[in-house]
Amino acid sequence: MSLFGPLSGSVFTDDATVGTIAWTSTANVAVRDKTYANAAMNVGDVSHYLLATGFGFAIPTQVTVIGVVAELLRTGTTNQLIVDSSIRLVVGGVVVGNERAVPTDQWASLTQRYRRYGGAVDLWGVPWLLSADVSATGFGIAVSATDTFDEGFGATAQLDHIQMTVYGAGM
Repeated sequence: MSLFGPLSGSVFTDDATVGTIAWTSTANVAVRDKTYANAAMNVGDVSHYLLATGFGFAIPTQVTVIGVVAELLRTGTTNQLIVDSSIRLVVGGVVVGNERAVPTDQWASLTQRYRRYGGAVDLWGVPWLLSADVSATGFGIAVSATDTFDEGFGATAQLDHIQMTVYGAGM
């Protein structure tokens, strides 16, 4: 098995194909430094996708992609309950594949922790994923969050860093 990464993305955009709340300061997820991309919400709100692409993978063509891992360094504001709304792959700039969100997994307030999605033999329901797809600039991850609890003053989903690792066979 070959391992490529973890690598950080280089292009971060707010994508309104889901949700109603925009992400601000999206470029802040490029490095782990406690500066955040933010989505400020009230109870029941769902954020847009934050698309992270441009990971710079250079997977040889003879490698068969067998798994993808995305790790999000995330947090929520104090006394709030931010959870995943949608976590999916981006291939060729398009959100694809199976849903990997865990809607019961709280984005811990006041502490940062990486949350891992996917695995060494998980193609996220995209069995046609090729080394060229992963190596292209339009490959990455789409992240959306929701506020499930509100004490009357809203909550903010915060992302500090996103990294991805690709697993391959045949080299």
